Amino acid sequence: MIEARVFFDISLREVTGVREMVVQLGDGATLKQLLECLEKRFNPAVLGKEKEYCWRHGSDHIFISIDGRAIPKELWDKTLLSDGCRVSLFPPLAGG
Repeated sequence: MIEARVFFDISLREVTGVREMVVQLGDGATLKQLLECLEKRFNPAVLGKEKEYCWRHGSDHIFISIDGRAIPKELWDKTLLSDGCRVSLFPPLAGG
């Protein structure tokens, strides 16, 4: 059994109602499986799949890091989670 600690950026907290949570998954779980659990628990907006999210952030992308390391979307289904890992979700970042 793997326990992943999930942290939500302030705008995603509006969707989830929580700052952080612990999700239990089976051994060998991937980031994609964790995200599917979050989507079922909350709704597609937690992953940027809602018009309001796209309008607010100008994109349907979401930035995800595990233990401070950015994980590109194309690796979500290949990235294995480890027990106690910290998964952080953020809307798209912009700078100026």
